[in-house]
Parts: sequence; structure tokens; C-alpha cells
Amino acid sequence: MRQRIWKTRIKGFTLLELLITTSLIVLMGLAIYSTFVRGVMVWDRGGKTNIVEREVRFTLQSLAKELRSSFKFSGIEFKGTKNGICFPTYVNTAGIAKAPKWEVGRVSYFFDSKKGVFSRRQESYIDLFRDKLPQAKEKISQVEDLEIRYYFFDAIGKTYKWKDSWSDKQDFPLGVRIELTTLSDEKEQKFVKTVYLP
Repeated sequence: MRQRIWKTRIKGFTLLELLITTSLIVLMGLAIYSTFVRGVMVWDRGGKTNIVEREVRFTLQSLAKELRSSFKFSGIEFKGTKNGICFPTYVNTAGIAKAPKWEVGRVSYFFDSKKGVFSRRQESYIDLFRDKLPQAKEKISQVEDLEIRYYFFDAIGKTYKWKDSWSDKQDFPLGVRIELTTLSDEKEQKFVKTVYLP
């Protein structure tokens, strides 16, 4: 009778199985890594864009609020050009750290095309009679272009129109449209805010 010799098979992985498994793990690791790196790059780019966008939206909202609270006041005219606007309103003369102290004053917003900055200056009524202007605060950087237009009723043509400047000493415009263009990371963004005055 023949004896059967059972060979016990050594349990383990063959070289081919190890190579296939290793290559799959490496491919999955590369896919996860590249997804993570791209996500971080998009998040970083979005964060930079959001800073400029938030800066613009906050400044335009503040400008709109101040325009709506403007009023006629002798000695302070409402003046407007294509790149700047100034008007009478209440200004806080106490500063940020102290309790607000509101006084009648003039607020000016203007665009410095050399620096690419949209700035704000506030002056109390007393400051208007001094020789030295208060320092302007830069509100928005990376500004490419600014255009301010003024809405009014043309009594002659009996129509509503927009114009590029405002110099009527007796009256305020009915509305103000601000078109601001920023350039960050080679990406141009245009923001438009229209404010109707009461």
C-alpha cells in the first residue's frame, strides 16, 4: 500500500500578492494626499478672497448707513465726484475705546488711484475750521477702479437720470451708486451698491 505523504503548505503571501497589495496602498495614499493638498490650496485661496470681499462689503454697508443718515447742514455741503464723496452726518469723536460721542461733522470717502486704496476721513464740525486735515483711514486695499454716480430728477426733461458728479449746494441727490472693482490674485471682482437717500 502506498503511503500518502501530506505536505503541509506553508501559509503566507506570494511575492506577486505582496506587490499588488503594496501598489494598491501606494495608489490610495497618493489619491488621499493629492485630494488633501488641493483642498488646502482651495481653502487658502478662498480665505484670501473672502478677506477682500468681506472688507469691501463691510465698507460699502457702512458707507450706505452713513449716507442714509446724512442731512442738510449749513456750512457742510454734499459734494460728489466720480472718485469721491463727502457729506454731512453724525460722527463719533470719542474714538473706539471710549463711549461714543456723536457730533455733527463731515465724512469723506475717496479713491487714491496711485495707491489703489479706498479711504475714509471724518471731520467734526470744529475740525472743518482748522488748517490740518485728520488722517484718512484706509478701508479697502487692492482697489482697481471706483465710479460713483448720482441719481436725480431732471425737471426740464421730467425724467430721472444718473450723473458723474454732484455740486448742487441746495439739494441732495436722490440716490448714490458705487461701483468698486478690486484686483486680488489676478482675479477682478466688481461690487455695486446703490443707496437711495430719504
